Amino acid sequence: MYLSYRLRITAALTSGGRNYVSQLARQVGISRPLLHLHLQRLEEVGLVTSKLELSRDGKARP
Repeated sequence: MYLSYRLRITAALTSGGRNYVSQLARQVGISRPLLHLHLQRLEEVGLVTSKLELSRDGKARP
Protein backbone atom coordinates (compact mmCIF):
# COMPACT_ATOMS: atom_id res chain seq x y z
CA MET A 1 0.00 0.00 0.00
CA TYR A 2 2.77 2.48 0.89
CA LEU A 3 4.50 1.84 -2.40
CA SER A 4 1.32 2.68 -4.27
CA TYR A 5 1.01 6.04 -2.48
CA ARG A 6 4.67 6.85 -3.03
CA LEU A 7 4.47 6.00 -6.69
CA ARG A 8 1.40 8.24 -7.07
CA ILE A 9 3.17 11.05 -5.20
CA THR A 10 6.31 10.85 -7.32
CA ALA A 11 4.21 10.68 -10.50
CA ALA A 12 2.33 13.81 -9.43
CA LEU A 13 5.59 15.59 -8.66
CA THR A 14 7.06 14.90 -12.09
CA SER A 15 4.46 17.11 -13.73
CA GLY A 16 6.76 20.07 -13.06
CA GLY A 17 6.30 23.37 -11.29
CA ARG A 18 5.70 23.96 -7.62
CA ASN A 19 3.57 21.57 -5.66
CA TYR A 20 1.94 22.66 -2.44
CA VAL A 21 1.04 20.09 0.18
CA SER A 22 -2.71 20.77 0.15
CA GLN A 23 -2.83 20.64 -3.64
CA LEU A 24 -0.73 17.49 -3.80
CA ALA A 25 -2.80 15.74 -1.10
CA ARG A 26 -5.99 16.41 -3.08
CA GLN A 27 -4.37 15.26 -6.31
CA VAL A 28 -3.12 11.99 -4.79
CA GLY A 29 -6.28 11.47 -2.74
CA ILE A 30 -4.78 11.22 0.76
CA SER A 31 -4.77 13.38 3.89
CA ARG A 32 -2.08 16.01 4.46
CA PRO A 33 -0.66 14.20 7.53
CA LEU A 34 -0.32 10.98 5.53
CA LEU A 35 1.23 12.88 2.65
CA HIS A 36 3.76 14.45 5.04
CA LEU A 37 4.74 11.00 6.27
CA HIS A 38 5.36 9.75 2.73
CA LEU A 39 7.19 12.93 1.70
CA GLN A 40 9.50 12.57 4.70
CA ARG A 41 10.37 9.03 3.66
CA LEU A 42 10.94 10.06 0.04
CA GLU A 43 13.14 12.94 1.22
CA GLU A 44 15.17 10.62 3.48
CA VAL A 45 16.18 8.54 0.47
CA GLY A 46 16.87 11.59 -1.69
CA LEU A 47 13.98 11.31 -4.13
CA VAL A 48 12.36 14.63 -3.24
CA THR A 49 13.33 17.90 -1.60
CA SER A 50 11.13 20.32 0.24
CA LYS A 51 11.09 23.99 1.10
CA LEU A 52 8.83 25.83 3.54
CA GLU A 53 7.28 28.90 1.95
CA LEU A 54 5.48 31.49 4.04
CA SER A 55 2.78 33.85 2.85
CA ARG A 56 2.96 37.57 3.59
CA ASP A 57 1.05 37.08 6.83
CA GLY A 58 3.65 34.57 8.07
CA LYS A 59 1.58 31.45 7.62
CA ALA A 60 2.75 28.39 5.73
CA ARG A 61 1.50 28.33 2.15
CA PRO A 62 -1.43 25.93 1.66
